[in-house]
Amino acid sequence: MSIRSDYYRQESGLIRIPEGFDKFHVSWTLDNVLSGFKQFYEENNRWPVGADMKICEYLPNVKTLERNFGGITNVRKQLGLSNIDYSKGKDRSKKSKFLQKQGFEAEQAVYEILADYYHEPFVHNQARVIVKNKALNLDFLVYHTTGKYAVDVFFPDDERGRFTNNACVKFNTYGDFQYKVYLVVFNPKITQDDIIRVDHSIKKNRNENSILVHITEFEKVIYKYIPLKDPYSN
Repeated sequence: MSIRSDYYRQESGLIRIPEGFDKFHVSWTLDNVLSGFKQFYEENNRWPVGADMKICEYLPNVKTLERNFGGITNVRKQLGLSNIDYSKGKDRSKKSKFLQKQGFEAEQAVYEILADYYHEPFVHNQARVIVKNKALNLDFLVYHTTGKYAVDVFFPDDERGRFTNNACVKFNTYGDFQYKVYLVVFNPKITQDDIIRVDHSIKKNRNENSILVHITEFEKVIYKYIPLKDPYSN
C-alpha cells in the first residue's frame, strides 16, 4: 500500500513530526503508538487516556487509534497492562461502592475515585468558595490541567416531586456559580431518565455551569479531564 506524499511515515520508534506535517497527516504504525504511550508515561507518570490524544503531538487521535489499532484498550493490552479498560476492573469495583453508600460514606467513595485519578493534592474536600459575598461549602473542588470544577454529591428522595424540589434547591444554590459544578445524584433508585426529565423541567434560578448528573455518568465525566502530574511521584 502506497503512502500519499502529503503524509509522513516512520516505520518504528517515537514519532517526532517534522515541519510541514501535523498529527492528522501521519501514517501511524503500532510501534509508533506503543513508543508514544511509553514516552507519555515517562513524562507524566501515568498512561494516557482519550483526552490526551487530542493534545499530544506524538500520539494519534482517538478515531485513528480505534480505526487502525483496536482502540486505547487494545493498545494497553499490547503494552501488557493489567488494567486495560478504566470502566471495568478496579474502577467498576469502586463504582459499586458508589451505589451502596449514602451521606458521608458516599462522599468518601467519590473522594477515593477523584483522588485516585487526579491525585490527592488536587482534590480539595469541603472547599469554601465565595460567590457574590456568599460562602458556599463544596464537597469537592477538583483541579486539572486546564482549570477546575466543583462537585456536590447528594442523595435526593426518589419520589418524583421531592426529587424535583431537591434539584431545584441545588440549582438555586449554584445560580451564580462562576465555573462548572457537577450535581451528582447518588440515589440508585433514581435513573438517568429520571434525571434527564427533571433537568429539562427546571428552567428558573439556574445557569449553564450547573450540571445534574447520575453517579454512573459522572464517573465517565471524570476521565474527560486530564489530571495534573502527581507532585509526590518519583
